[in-house]
Amino acid sequence: MMSNLQEICKILLNNADLTLSVDGVMGIIKLEFYPATYDGVVTFICSNYSRLNFRKSVDDSDGIFVGETQATTIEDKVSIAKLYEEDGWFEYNQKEMNPVVLIEIEGGAMLSIVCEQFSWQQGTGPVHKVL
Repeated sequence: MMSNLQEICKILLNNADLTLSVDGVMGIIKLEFYPATYDGVVTFICSNYSRLNFRKSVDDSDGIFVGETQATTIEDKVSIAKLYEEDGWFEYNQKEMNPVVLIEIEGGAMLSIVCEQFSWQQGTGPVHKVL
């Protein structure tokens, strides 16, 4: 399922507009991509996240232009620990670490998300659960 997502990232999401919404109560990040080459929306749903880094230039419009999107599943505990340490988490139980998905977006904004639960959907098609 992840390889199909890699194709979608490379083919559709490397030239798209993005809307970002965060539901703090439910702990869900929703990314809606509107690709230039596809008449529809591709949605990423991230929950149980430990990282949400977002930087956008001040002069950019309300929309977020996406130049490149990468979504990577990380299962190696040492690599997961490194991600947590980058975010200033020094207290964690390495035995209890779950696989994570790292989402990195570059373009009109820089966005980096690490989450333990991730699914995606193209248009009105089925929801694909990765983690």
